[in-house]
Amino acid sequence: MSEFKAENSSAEATRNEVPTEESRFVRVSGACKALSIRRTRVYELLNEANGQIKTLALKSPGAKRGARLIHLPSLFAYLEQMAEQQQSN
Repeated sequence: MSEFKAENSSAEATRNEVPTEESRFVRVSGACKALSIRRTRVYELLNEANGQIKTLALKSPGAKRGARLIHLPSLFAYLEQMAEQQQSN
C-alpha cells in the first residue's frame, strides 16, 4: 500500500509542475501553467497566431478525440514577437 502512495504522489507532483522551455510539447493545461493564463486565452493565442505556434493532435487512428499538444518554443517565440511589436508601437 505504501508503494502505491509513493507512485501516486510522484505522478501528482509531475502534473503540478510548471513546464519549462526545455519541455518541447505540452498539453494545453501545461501551457496554461507555463504562462499563468487561462485555457481560453491559450486557445485565443493559437487562433491569433495563424499557424506561427506549432500544435499537434495526438490521437489513435479513427479516434474522434485526442490530446492537443503545443510546441512550447514556438509559443514562447510568438510571445516574444508580440512583446517586440508592443514595444515598437
